Amino acid sequence: MHVSSSFGSGDGRASRSRSPSTHPYPKHCKDHTTVGGITAERTTVACYCSKTLGDACDAMIGSGRTAAVLLGDQGGVCGVLTENDILAAIACDAPADTRITHWLHGELARVPRAKLPSLTVPSHATLVQAARVMASEAATDPGHACHHLLVIDDTQEARLLSALDIVHGIVSATGDTSLLCQQACVKETRPDLQSSLAQWANTKVQQVMKPCSAVIQCQSTDSLLQAYRRMYEARQNCILVVDAMRDGEHSHPEDLQIHGRCHQNIITAGDALQSFSKYQHGHETIAEAWLRVLKDAEHAAEKVRSIHAEATLTEAAFVMTEIGVHHLVVTKHGQANTQIIGVLSVLDIARALGSD
Repeated sequence: MHVSSSFGSGDGRASRSRSPSTHPYPKHCKDHTTVGGITAERTTVACYCSKTLGDACDAMIGSGRTAAVLLGDQGGVCGVLTENDILAAIACDAPADTRITHWLHGELARVPRAKLPSLTVPSHATLVQAARVMASEAATDPGHACHHLLVIDDTQEARLLSALDIVHGIVSATGDTSLLCQQACVKETRPDLQSSLAQWANTKVQQVMKPCSAVIQCQSTDSLLQAYRRMYEARQNCILVVDAMRDGEHSHPEDLQIHGRCHQNIITAGDALQSFSKYQHGHETIAEAWLRVLKDAEHAAEKVRSIHAEATLTEAAFVMTEIGVHHLVVTKHGQANTQIIGVLSVLDIARALGSD
């Protein structure tokens, strides 16, 4: 296998969230329904195993991606490095100059070579088929490699497909899923698939989101490292940041409120990429200060990162691809300063698409 890819170290300064004019999702792809059509329009980051975790992290940030294909000296694919690897590296105090080859042979690697067969799909696979693979992986091993798939075409060229790519593919294909339904039915010879996809499109966010009771939390005064370690130990890709409790007070998930712009209440694995690239494992940075830096850096360019609980998955997919994020805070009324009732991720949407 070889990779048509982007090589480079990146500058480590890319924003966690991208504005509609700069995030790397084209409005229209040549083929909206197959994984090959989607990945052909996307950058696949590649990094040699002789490089370091810091090198790969910088390359991912510079390309706006959350994973990289790892190559051996002869160019063969040896594994995949994801944002979850970087989260694990921070949580376990692995330095940025750790060699990738050393990481791949350790116990913390998320997608070593042995894991690749179960995470590889042909380029002619439909988005629905890819979503089913992700759903199956998530059910088998929810904390590991279920957010990215390796896509191989007839020439053995390797590319990466993320859960956000699947969501973007649906949005690019059509605004109402009719084209996706038509083509998927032909490719999979499933006469019931069109109705299944239509049902998915109209599924409410509240039906597939993670309720607050199932999402881990940290206090705003906790260190960033504490937040990352809690995410790593819980095998979750995000954590809700709540106001520090005074003596005698207790935090109740159902009472969570959004204060100001809602993305201030959530830290994700994407933040781990940013802090690792800047050699900040979060020992001395508190969660509140980190979120304040993000707010100052992104200011008005960031759209509100929330979704109404009664919105459809189609509407959520449009929001995610428009602002280029993997998580949305779900609110009771869909507005800032209203009750947070859960979190919706791109993987939640992909799993819903891939479920029978």
